[in-house]
Formats: sequence, structure tokens, C-alpha cells
Amino acid sequence: MTQKPKRLSLERLEARQCLAASPLVTLVRGSLIVRGTDAAESVWIAHDEAANRVEVRVRQAGEASEVGDRFQGYFETAGLRRIQVQLGGGDDALSIVSQDITKPLVINVNGGSGDDTVYLRAVGNVPAAASLSFDLLGGEGNDSITADVQGHLMGVTDFQIAGGNGDDSLGLSLVALSNRCAPIAKVSGCGGDDFLRVDFGASDGPIGLASHRGIIADGGSDQDTLTAPMDVVSRRVETHQSASSWRAFVNASVQPIIEEMANIGLFVGIVGSNGTRESYSFGAMNEADEPVTSHTAFEIGSITKTFTASLLADMVAR
Repeated sequence: MTQKPKRLSLERLEARQCLAASPLVTLVRGSLIVRGTDAAESVWIAHDEAANRVEVRVRQAGEASEVGDRFQGYFETAGLRRIQVQLGGGDDALSIVSQDITKPLVINVNGGSGDDTVYLRAVGNVPAAASLSFDLLGGEGNDSITADVQGHLMGVTDFQIAGGNGDDSLGLSLVALSNRCAPIAKVSGCGGDDFLRVDFGASDGPIGLASHRGIIADGGSDQDTLTAPMDVVSRRVETHQSASSWRAFVNASVQPIIEEMANIGLFVGIVGSNGTRESYSFGAMNEADEPVTSHTAFEIGSITKTFTASLLADMVAR
């Protein structure tokens, strides 16, 4: 007798939510390693050298009522030399606050894909026995990266900020500088229409000499905008007749400097004998109220500029 074939029936499976893998947070051989997932996450890192503590918190992005912490814990900072963060996919947010740095410290961040927001704040002085180096890369997407360095820099410094592909907003703020140290910093827009901003000095004016700043900006491809301090450097006129007019002074001394910094929008200001400042835009000069002498101080500074692919703009006049 021939056996009839059995009819197979498929079981209807219950729909299940597939959760992303958990983030990796570990401290290995002096390196704090944080690796995000493909989900959108918020990461907080608080590094306090004086308290011998670094705290890490990773939270899935979304409504507070719907998500919770994916990681929360702390490590002792003894032996900590590097903070390394790989955000992964998703529109992530990262905040790193590091204070009271007394030893060499390197901070590396890679935003990965997505529109990421990265904020780094260094609080306190960097003494001569210490060093601070950070490399912040936005990666793919329209990223926002801000580095805020507060304190005098007496140790070795090396600051790198790069947007990667996308229309990025990059900012570097150096609140206080030391003439004993020459910080090296580079802000790179890479691909996309980027906005680059650099601030120097405290609210009462610039700190440190321009020759001690060593800041360069590279817009990369497409149309980019650079904003830099209005008070960048003061120079003293050495070889001018006391009767030189403002226009003659500008043509003889200032224009060659402007030509060295081609395609950068500049303002030129003259410091009067009573300490007042009168600023003029190049190309629309007015006669100064007083003659320029060999003891007249003047200032030049970068306001804004739009630059294209291959142009490197040195934001500090030499």
C-alpha cells in the first residue's frame, strides 16, 4: 500500500524585536576602550585625575521612559594613558570631560557613520611633566565636533580635529595659552561644506604670542567657512617715517602680510597713543586720526574666509 505524503504545516512564529549588541567598555593596559553599536547612543566619560577616577555611562538614544543605561561604571585612573572611543553607526552623542591632567594622556575618537555630536573639554592646566594629545574624527555623516581646552598648556600638546565626509561643524577653543609652550593644532574639514571655528584667549584679550600658537586649518573639498579671532597678533612698526599716513602705512607694511595670507579676509586695526583701537577693513580704508610713527602698534587678524579644496589657511599671522 502506498503511503500518502504528509502535508507539512508551518508554525507561525511570534514577532520578536532584535536588539543591537551591547557596547564594549573596558580598561586594558592603560587604555580605556569604548565601542558603540549600530544603534544611536549617548556616551559620557568623566575623567578626574586628582580623584583617581574615570566614569563611563552609555545610554541608548530615545525617550527617557523607553530606554535605560546600557553601561554605567567607573575605573581607577592609575596607569590610564589613553581614552579610545569608536562610536559606530547611528546618530551618536559623545561627551568627554578630563580634568587635572598630570600625566601624558591621548584621546582618540572615531564617530563612524551617522550624524554625530562630539564634545571634549579639558579642564585645568597641563603641566610641563604632562602632555595632552587628541585626535577627533567625525567620519561619515554631518558631524559636530567641539574641543574646549581650558588652562595653560606647559606640556607637549598635539590637537587634531577632522570632520570626514559630510557637512561638518568643527570648533577649537583654547582659553589660555602659555608662551613657554607651542601647541600644535590642525582643524580639517575634509569633504563637504564645512564650518571651522577657532577661538583664542580669555575674554579680556589674547593670551600668548602668535608664534606660540601653531594653528592651521584645511577646509578640504567643497566650499568651507573659517572663522578665527579678531585679535590675532600685534606688530610694531620699525621703519616708517613719523609723517606716514594710515593709507601709506597699510600699503607699505600691511599689504605684503595680507598677500602672504592670500584669500583670507582680514581686518587691520591701529592702536592709538591713548590705547584705543580703531579698526578698518582692508579695501575700505579711512585716514587715521593720528600719524603713524615707528612706535605705532597695529594689529591684523582673520575674520572669515571661504576657501576651496587645496588651500591651507594659516590662521595665525607670521
